[in-house]
Amino acid sequence: MEPASHHLMPGIPVLLSPGVRRIVAPNAGMMTGPGTNTYLLGVQDIVVVDPAPVDAQHLQAIMAAAAEGIIRWVFVTHTHRDHSPLAAVLAERTGARLIGMPPPDDGRQDESFRPDHVPRDGERLQLGEIALTAIHTPGHASNCICYLLEDQQLLFTGNCARTISSASHPVTAESWNAARTFWRRCARIGWRVRTKFWRR
Repeated sequence: MEPASHHLMPGIPVLLSPGVRRIVAPNAGMMTGPGTNTYLLGVQDIVVVDPAPVDAQHLQAIMAAAAEGIIRWVFVTHTHRDHSPLAAVLAERTGARLIGMPPPDDGRQDESFRPDHVPRDGERLQLGEIALTAIHTPGHASNCICYLLEDQQLLFTGNCARTISSASHPVTAESWNAARTFWRRCARIGWRVRTKFWRR
């Protein structure tokens, strides 16, 4: 297990905090930076957050990192094709339940994602020893959900934190309004930015 200071290299599990590991997918680009961040939460009963695109090497890296436990749940923050397509493959391989919102019909989504459970805004999900709270944050995509890891006050945001603008997301009235809603919800409970997830 590499320390958190390790560079964002694809395929290398990095321990971010107790029971929280990150593996970067090998899909670097303008939209994804070094690659999509996949998170593994827990040691025995494991939650995978944002499994990323279908890629054999990334799948192998996730399975190897989870070898001492069982992947029981796969959560997605949204269904853009750089975040969720591997979810269906993981579910088939492990029997894990898929958690998230179904893809909107806009032609830009991972249509293979079919959730077993669609969490309500504010719903608390008890997952073995882990508790996650779902927070609906539409903006980057209409089906965006952030997930709060309660005991560590970590908020997994997918791409929600880049809602306002980036090289590929210019400011629009719609994106600005969505961003203001997102930032207000974060500020109200005192979250601050840390890497690609948030810590209170």
